[in-house]
Amino acid sequence: MKKADLYFNVLRLPVDFAMLMAAGLVTYLLRTEILTTFRPVLFEFNLPMLKYVYLVVVSSLIFLAGFAVSGLYSMKVRMGRVEEFLKIFVASSAAVMVLIVYIFLRQELFDSRFLVLGGWFFAVIFVSVGRLLVRNLQNFFVVRRNFGIHRLMVIGSDGNADKIIRELQNSPQSGYRLTKHLKDPELAEVQSAIGNPGVDEVFLVDSNYSADKVSGLIELCNEHHLVFKFVPNMYQTITTNIEMESINGLPLIELKRTALDGWGKVIKRIVDVAGACVGFVLIAPLMAVVAFAIKWETAGPVLVRLKRISRNKEFELIKFRSMVRNAEELKASLAVFNERPDGPLFKIKNDRQVLL
Repeated sequence: MKKADLYFNVLRLPVDFAMLMAAGLVTYLLRTEILTTFRPVLFEFNLPMLKYVYLVVVSSLIFLAGFAVSGLYSMKVRMGRVEEFLKIFVASSAAVMVLIVYIFLRQELFDSRFLVLGGWFFAVIFVSVGRLLVRNLQNFFVVRRNFGIHRLMVIGSDGNADKIIRELQNSPQSGYRLTKHLKDPELAEVQSAIGNPGVDEVFLVDSNYSADKVSGLIELCNEHHLVFKFVPNMYQTITTNIEMESINGLPLIELKRTALDGWGKVIKRIVDVAGACVGFVLIAPLMAVVAFAIKWETAGPVLVRLKRISRNKEFELIKFRSMVRNAEELKASLAVFNERPDGPLFKIKNDRQVLL
């Protein structure tokens, strides 16, 4: 799943809730402030604003549940506008029916039928408008700011490869950016192209690609944490951990490295952050002792920033200093003593830079 789709799919949930709340409040104000000329308000004491807001919150949660059941928060499919509007209409209608049945079973006299019907009408309109705004915001950031884009390598020499490339080039809002097109490469050529200029996903569009090459290509993508998708032929085996999509009528199958995706990834991220915060609080006393020991024994800062590379991206990590001050700057002068000159690791026997 593209990062942009993940971020904006999550954003749709709070936007939907805000739009439902707005729809309820507009309905109430319309009935109590504007339509009073045609019909006086008879429920102002039985249904004050504060109580009504509470009812709108509860009703909004029911609407959101209906949206979830109808697939409006699915991470796997990016719906068209018409399909999305129809799902909003059906889910909102179902949520209103649930509310009507609840009122009927409670044998309560509801103060205004307009609040129910008006709330349903404005909910459909407001949620549709809110989602349209999110969609336009997503397109703006993807097209103009390249937010969450995936750099793509296409492998294939037939018309299907050209078809996909033309479709993606004509649809910049899809989030794909073509960086490489290899017609019939060997694995060594693919591996060389992955890091130059950088690739996030690999599309295999050649259905006649040999089985040995396909296996090697899958292993290569797994090794470099790349998404692998392919156009299947009728003889290829389908695994259980897959996801399908289509581009211009061509089916694409993604072999997923893990079943954890979509909302599962969001929940895992929330658990990771919450667990990290709790863990930080629990080990804070020990960290304070370590920081004191480093400062007491040696001159220099307690923490250091180090650059690392993961998934072809550079990032900075912060750790307790375990070497002498400015150890990174001394690497150049100590390079002749490096026992691992063939790789990125820097290792010296009996390294005097390490704090004792």
